[in-house]
Amino acid sequence: MMEAEGLGHIPNQMVERLEAATGNTIPPGYKAGLEPMFHLWQPLRAVPRPLLFYLVAELLALWTYLIATLVLGFKMQVRRTR
Repeated sequence: MMEAEGLGHIPNQMVERLEAATGNTIPPGYKAGLEPMFHLWQPLRAVPRPLLFYLVAELLALWTYLIATLVLGFKMQVRRTR
């Protein structure tokens, strides 16, 4: 598709810039049997979790915060960034 639009040289330029920036070389090659991932067309694999999972995770975070502040003496500090 990029070749048809006259943009076929761009992927090679991107690889050359990446190699120059990192100091590495990417050897040309082909792996037989390797299938591409079409993330926009493949079904989304999601695992539903019960509400109890999220409650336990939040309680653990609260427990960690309390231990750090009350027992270990850490103090919360907010930094502003511009």
